Amino acid sequence: MVDKKGGPPYGKDGKATTENRLEVAKFTPHDLRRTAATFMASMGYMDETIDAVLNHVKQGIIRTYNRHGYDQ
Repeated sequence: MVDKKGGPPYGKDGKATTENRLEVAKFTPHDLRRTAATFMASMGYMDETIDAVLNHVKQGIIRTYNRHGYDQ
């Protein structure tokens, strides 16, 4: 990962080497997935729908019997 100038966004000490204009703590793309899942849950979406949006693999017996892709 690099900043706009091609340099590393964090130094060896773990501190940001670039200006943090939004004052957001260090985050990863996984944090965006977590935020999306949280908002979807707050809007009342079922866990199964959220898992499908996040592209989670079905587990256990549901994986065997439910083959629907939920793509639409």
